[in-house]
Amino acid sequence: MARWCELALVTTLACGARTGLEAPPTPDAGPPDAAECAPGVHTAAARRAEVFFVLDRSGSMGYTLPDGRTRARALHDGLRATLPAVEATLPFGAIIFPGNGRECEVDPEPEVPLATRNAARLLATYEAVRVNGGTPTWAALQVARRVFSSSTDAARFLVLATDGGPSCNPALTGRACRCEVPGLPCRVGECIDDLRTAEALSALARDGVPTYLVGIDDPRRPELLSVLDALAVAGQRPRPSRPRYYSARRSEELTEALAAIRQAITRCVFAIPARATDSVRVSLDGAPVPRDPTRAEGWDWTGARELTLFGAPCAAVTDRSAVRADITCR
Repeated sequence: MARWCELALVTTLACGARTGLEAPPTPDAGPPDAAECAPGVHTAAARRAEVFFVLDRSGSMGYTLPDGRTRARALHDGLRATLPAVEATLPFGAIIFPGNGRECEVDPEPEVPLATRNAARLLATYEAVRVNGGTPTWAALQVARRVFSSSTDAARFLVLATDGGPSCNPALTGRACRCEVPGLPCRVGECIDDLRTAEALSALARDGVPTYLVGIDDPRRPELLSVLDALAVAGQRPRPSRPRYYSARRSEELTEALAAIRQAITRCVFAIPARATDSVRVSLDGAPVPRDPTRAEGWDWTGARELTLFGAPCAAVTDRSAVRADITCR
């Protein structure tokens, strides 16, 4: 078992607006155990990140929001408002579900491969896929897991944006089926595929790929709101209070949610030369920052040799802030 150590780190970083981003107390990919504890003052380097956007283009994304835009158009516009600011340095790609003109199938490869300066391609590709079909979220997550299966030194994330419950599981029939549309008979593939999809998100998180969930939700469908909550928790990046997902019922809320997620991914994740089994005392501009395993207000280990700032500490950091901790190895 790795030793406990107290780490001191000094860094200049930027965090932007409060993210509201939290997660359950379990680590994403297990604690780091390869680094020795090094006494003294250390600088934490912001981790290079890679992101796949897993984007819903099912038939219900054609429904309109209060401002008259369809859900698909609002998602497109939210991405257009948030991605250009980071595309020069943040590699991202997209998996769109279902595939163009399909009911429940997903393309075996991402429609938009991982790359920098990818905003225009992602936006054009998403817009070109016809709004149609069911919601094969589980199948889209399998593509993401395969693409992210190779080793890398980057912090990896998914952003899943959807407007309802996952479906397209032909194994769910009879008593095992909760229909997407209450009161109507379910055809094969129209049952809510929540358990299988939650396990897929949990498996990705265990592999070190947490998921932020943006729900373009409908308050008239409470059964789907609880599904979105459960999926957000399974992805290991839920909000600290209900709804656990990033709720976006208006276009401006969708843009705000995507901006908060962008800030958290690009500015609050750091690599450090220490073991998670060591004690760490962190301060921000001279004020102590507690470790918070609930990831509500403080910092926590989020991967091998990686820590993340959450809540107010992340929001308080500017490009002139210093995060420090004293190192005393045990």
